[in-house]
Amino acid sequence: GDVKAGLAGEAPKAGSSTALEEGEAHDQEEKQSPGIEQNQAKGRGNSKRGDKGANESAIALVGGLGCDYVSRVLSTFAPQEAVRDIQEKTRVKDERYDPAFGLLEQMGKEKADVNKNLLQSITQVLLRKVQSLSVEENLLDLLEASFIYIRIPELRGIPIAVLERLKSVPNNFLKQLSADRAVFNDLPQSVQRQVWELDKSLLQQHVSPLIYRFISERSTVLSCLNMNEENPNKQFSLGMSVPSVHRQTYRNGSAALKRVTAIICKSNKIYKYIVNLCLTLYRESEKLFMSRDEQAYCSFRSQLLMSLHDGVNAIRLEDPCHKLAWALDAALKDRSCGDKRLSELMQIFQPYDKKQGRKKRRFDEDGGGSTSQPDENTVLGEMGMILRDPPVYFFLAREALKRLQRVVEHQALPKQDAPLIFLSRLLQIATDCRSMLREKSFKFYKVDEGLVRDFYPKLAASFVDKKMQKLGKEVDTKAVDPYYLGEWLYSHNVTHTVGQVVYQVFVIDCLAKNELDIGQQALMTIASVLPKITSKAIVEWSPFMYSLAERLQSM
Repeated sequence: GDVKAGLAGEAPKAGSSTALEEGEAHDQEEKQSPGIEQNQAKGRGNSKRGDKGANESAIALVGGLGCDYVSRVLSTFAPQEAVRDIQEKTRVKDERYDPAFGLLEQMGKEKADVNKNLLQSITQVLLRKVQSLSVEENLLDLLEASFIYIRIPELRGIPIAVLERLKSVPNNFLKQLSADRAVFNDLPQSVQRQVWELDKSLLQQHVSPLIYRFISERSTVLSCLNMNEENPNKQFSLGMSVPSVHRQTYRNGSAALKRVTAIICKSNKIYKYIVNLCLTLYRESEKLFMSRDEQAYCSFRSQLLMSLHDGVNAIRLEDPCHKLAWALDAALKDRSCGDKRLSELMQIFQPYDKKQGRKKRRFDEDGGGSTSQPDENTVLGEMGMILRDPPVYFFLAREALKRLQRVVEHQALPKQDAPLIFLSRLLQIATDCRSMLREKSFKFYKVDEGLVRDFYPKLAASFVDKKMQKLGKEVDTKAVDPYYLGEWLYSHNVTHTVGQVVYQVFVIDCLAKNELDIGQQALMTIASVLPKITSKAIVEWSPFMYSLAERLQSM
């Protein structure tokens, strides 16, 4: 009868208020749906909070619960009565408020302005109280009481201040924070980091665009293209120094890399997530050949680790690729990979060799070992990514070329030079690492016999021609069969890819040293095989074409 009277617009009977109170009690008994409105921490059975739930004044008409309550009241009672009830429940329940507001109203102050200023003042008082709290239990109690208001911009600062003070935020709050992007964006980074540790998909949403931004940065694009010899004083036509000389400068200048490093901070868990994401993007790429994107993934893997090294972040020490990345970065800076540096690199790869029981020497006769047992994890594949970072990859190819030149000078055979063999094996890992990751077969293969038995000797003949030219003797540059070398340039197996990059560096260096006869013949060899390269595979020639254009422009 009371409900009907309310719907008819009649004044409710004295007992009608009981129906509203029963509705409120029903609200308190209903199971709270998971979401940002849920403000009770699981498993924290506090009797005081239980008593407060029975109190009529404890109902907060916000979020889903508030919407449900208002909707039910408006649909059950007359509009005027429902509005009065809602106003009664949401008014300031302090006996000093009405007299003070009455005075301010007489002075021409709007109620909305008064309430706004009052809210701001009380919020500031509460925020100061939060900063003075040090007991974790008290902070958790305040978080439970205030969390329901986190969607209200004017009140959001209170639960956020509490979250920032907590050493560890309970998981149920972190799950709710991850569900609301607007709230998440306002969180302190320390709290965001806890959310990311719990929610890998949310972390991926934030980091993936940064990886793609790194790939598109000018310094990344140019470092993936430039094969020219390192020269810190040389400026090419695009106004760029060779990236391998100033890699730390490029790292410091990368906005995307800085942002990712800030996201990681000291969280090893987040770092591993990001490394695995980069690994997945590289491994699962649909492109068969190494385009700019695939090369840039390798560059990101290497540069992110070295960025942590630059910041003396302890996480770097837990990465099994750290020593390798640091040794190669130092070698690039020195523009040399001498015997001492090679020994360091051999020591890093020693665990992946079968011949660990052999007596250690400076170099084994086969460059550090022959074959290896399959590794149980992805470390060798990740090391391959470090080696495939374009500046590192081109540097190793040039170092292999220098070792081959020493072999010629000492009138030795390529297969007898352990450093050359070891550098070739590193290049093999670099070219094969994506296949390793896809097939989950990680082996440190011995050097391909065809590389040291056939390709290197043929290429060494060109060094002999160079030496004879310097002595003023006539050289038949066509004596080296261009068709044989051409087979190494368009075939796409691992060893031929190694031969391809070494030969490309050889051509660039011939032009750089004005050895034009040999350089011209080498270019003719390349020109003869380009028509045989498929349209999809030609992308792997982009660095050479760019570097060749830069070199010819500077001549």
